[in-house]
Amino acid sequence: MVHDTAALEKAAEARERAAQTLARVTAQQPEIDALSADVATLLEGLRIHLKGDATDAHQD
Repeated sequence: MVHDTAALEKAAEARERAAQTLARVTAQQPEIDALSADVATLLEGLRIHLKGDATDAHQD
């Protein structure tokens, strides 16, 4: 069987870069989760605010 050494080296480098990227993303996951929770809280506040504005408009 013939092996393409250059292709194998490129594949190994790509695999290493992917592993490093995954490690960085995994390390950032707590921050991502916190930001997602903040966005959910802001959206819920906006929903309540807009619902209140709609209720106020019907009372006028």
